Amino acid sequence: MILKIAGGDVPICLIDLGEGEVCDNIAAAALAAGVPLMAWSGEIGRMLGPPPSPGLMPAFAYAMEHRQVRARGLAHTGALSLTNASSKLNQLWAGGYLMRGKVGQASGGMEYLYARLG
Repeated sequence: MILKIAGGDVPICLIDLGEGEVCDNIAAAALAAGVPLMAWSGEIGRMLGPPPSPGLMPAFAYAMEHRQVRARGLAHTGALSLTNASSKLNQLWAGGYLMRGKVGQASGGMEYLYARLG
């Protein structure tokens, strides 16, 4: 399966960036450009660019806790309907916060699988 970012852009993340001026400069540039950018230190991720909207934050937080998510997994948290969970994950993908790929289901249909950047 190939995971893609919205618009065919190539997603990037930074690994073990650390703290300090370099990190602050990259964060400021990502924020000014409106580009979502994740920095990882081990399993701890930090958004350096603009955060998702407040309405998308719970879905984004759920996706950051898991390497890959499906809408039904987010819906099973009890907070959202399947349609709403799918819509929120799609909005995060379209905004560049998640990657997305298609996977086959046992029933023969296709479903989207979302993955965090990094």
